[in-house]
This record gives sequence, C-alpha cells and structure tokens, in this order.
Amino acid sequence: MIPATGWRTEQVAQLWDALAERGMATDVERVIRSIQPDLERIYLIGEAGMPGRSVRLGLSGVTRPVPLTSMGDGINRVFGIALALVQAQDGALLIDEVENGLHYTIQEDVWRAILLLAEDLRVQVFATTHSWDCIVAFQEAANRSPVNGMLYRLEREEDGTVYAETYTEDEVAIATEQQVEVR
Repeated sequence: MIPATGWRTEQVAQLWDALAERGMATDVERVIRSIQPDLERIYLIGEAGMPGRSVRLGLSGVTRPVPLTSMGDGINRVFGIALALVQAQDGALLIDEVENGLHYTIQEDVWRAILLLAEDLRVQVFATTHSWDCIVAFQEAANRSPVNGMLYRLEREEDGTVYAETYTEDEVAIATEQQVEVR
C-alpha cells in the first residue's frame, strides 16, 4: 500500500534496489518519462543499506543528475507509485489519495501510465480519492486506454452496512459529463 504521504527515502531505496536486481528499472523509467519526457536514466546514489542514499534523474541537456527531491511533489509521488506498481507484479496495489502532490494537468497522464503498467504487470490497482479532478482524469485515461477501469463509490445503508456502488467506464463518462457526484 502506498500511504497518502508517500514513501520514506529508505523505503524508496529498498524498493529501487529490489527492482533493479530483477531488471525492472526500465518499467519505472517508462512511467516517469510519461510526465518527464527528457528523462534519460534514474540513478540511486550511495551505498546499499547505508543512510543518505538519494534518487537522481539523468535528464537530457543537463550535465549532472538532478535529485528527485528537487523535482517537486508530483514527480516524487509518481516515482513512488511506479515503484510500488512494479513491486506488486502479479498482485494488487492499494494507493491512498492517489492525487496527492499531482497537479490536475498531469493526472490523466499519470492514470494512463498506471493503467498501462498495471495491465503489463498484471496488477489490480485500488486507489482512493476525494478529488473530482482525479475522477475526471481517470475517466479520460480509462476511455482512451485499451485497459478496463472501474470506479467504486462506497455507500452506507441506514443500518450501517457498507456496500460498493459500481460505475463502468461508460457510466463514469456520463457522470463526469453531467457532473454527477460519484466521490
């Protein structure tokens, strides 16, 4: 599960090492490239198992790798999501408040990358949000993608029983077009 606050640096380093060892770093780079097209390579600087390690991005036209932490909350959030997606191969991934740190203008690109990588790696993604922009971005990405996506709204009966109201891609499209509240 990815917490709403994202990963700690130590967790990022451990996940990156595990993925690089399995030869799956390119999957993470592909997701980052979807919002940072000038990415050439991702580096993890520092000795494994030691504190102070940092993720750096090799960007075209920039002579030295740039610290990921200097790139803003959005790219840091996307990096964490991509790491977790690859780590969850053949399983499920829970993302709390998926839109945290993401500017609304890139949310569709992020959803598209999530949908495609999840399909490639056979990961079922469950993401929570309270953001209307995030739902609209999800709908746009899902409708433009060959991958299936669904939205579930949790409802509570008068007796306290909780159930999931299911919305197909077509129903989400209608809801966003007509601004029907689905959050």
